Formats: sequence, structure tokens, C-alpha cells
Amino acid sequence: MTDDVAGKPPLFTIVRGDAQPEEVAALAAVIAALAARRRSEEIASPGVGGWRDRSHSLRSELQP
Repeated sequence: MTDDVAGKPPLFTIVRGDAQPEEVAALAAVIAALAARRRSEEIASPGVGGWRDRSHSLRSELQP
């Protein structure tokens, strides 16, 4: 594996042995599932203190 564009080290490296393609695919599937779960948890969690909530800047409904 090579470093990505940002210069970060690879997520995992096979140090010893000869991993079968199925083993590498299984490891990649687990990493992808963990990353997807982390993204969904970040989306589901509200902003700290609600500072991203823009509802306070909307005007209320007009009354005739």
C-alpha cells in the first residue's frame, strides 16, 4: 500500500505472510463497515450546544 495524497500513512499494512485475496477483502469490508458506522454516528449526533441550528434566524409565521 502507498501513502495517500495527504501524506498520511496507510490504514493497515501486511507485514508478514502471504494474505489471500479473500482475507484482504474481508479486512477491507470490516474497515469499510466501521467507517460507515462512524460517519452515520457523526451525522446523527447534533452539534455541540446546537450552535449549528439556524432555526433561531427564521422568522415566525405571519399572523393576519
